[in-house]
Amino acid sequence: MNWILVAEAAYVLAIIGVALRIIYDTTSTSKTLAYLLLVVFVPLLGQ
Repeated sequence: MNWILVAEAAYVLAIIGVALRIIYDTTSTSKTLAYLLLVVFVPLLGQ
């Protein structure tokens, strides 16, 4: 099995978990969207 594929799947599951936690815990809509954009796009800038 390709270990890069396993690592990518784990990364996607972690991002989905963090996104769900942000959605459920944050009451303000604008804060929720800002946090989601931060979580999704900042790790991609580091590549």
